Amino acid sequence: MLLAIALSVPGLLAAQDRSIQAIDPVRSYDGTVEYKKTTLAAKVFEFRYPAKDVTNAIGQYLEQRGGKLRNNNGLTSVSSVRLHDSDDRTYDVYYQVKGKGSGERALSTLSVILAEPGEDILSRGLTGEGAAAGGAPLPQVFSSLGAEGFFGDLGVLIGNYDHSQMTSSREKDLRGAERRYKKLVDKGRSLERQRQKIEREISVNMEQQRAQARELDRVKLLLDQIKNKRRG
Repeated sequence: MLLAIALSVPGLLAAQDRSIQAIDPVRSYDGTVEYKKTTLAAKVFEFRYPAKDVTNAIGQYLEQRGGKLRNNNGLTSVSSVRLHDSDDRTYDVYYQVKGKGSGERALSTLSVILAEPGEDILSRGLTGEGAAAGGAPLPQVFSSLGAEGFFGDLGVLIGNYDHSQMTSSREKDLRGAERRYKKLVDKGRSLERQRQKIEREISVNMEQQRAQARELDRVKLLLDQIKNKRRG
């Protein structure tokens, strides 16, 4: 299917099914993202995976952790969400996914900004040399346990999403196959009832033929008897 790199994330997700492959980023770096005409430092990840699926995977993960997704001037934002099991603190998360291509040719870029709950991230805006250089040192919040756990497990959560999509697709195929099979079984039963009905009708018809043949012989015999009497 799509590029899947073998799971190598340490035991941060003890419940992770290790038979499911992680779809890890092919590249990660410190970059920037534009928000409300302001250049902000962000963590950037590139995936060989469709942008819409990266978007859905990240959104699904954050919603499962109690976050509420909001469209916020070109970014998706989530307020006060517990980002990872390795950390009890909560974060404000802003992210953006861009991409092109599909299937094995898909390339997506995920840009993430992390902040303390209620923090005004616009106050971090890069100007002058920082913006021109394409970035600046990331705020300390990016080095927290929750941030490191989340970033380290991106491949796992996207792999889990991919697995759930494949499972859902196969379940849909299964339901369709079951419906078609049931339809054929029902039709077979109907045909069997028709066959039995026809066999009964044939049986009745054969009996009626035999009875009619006997009647025919009787009538012929009577006719012959009458004709013979006339000749005498």
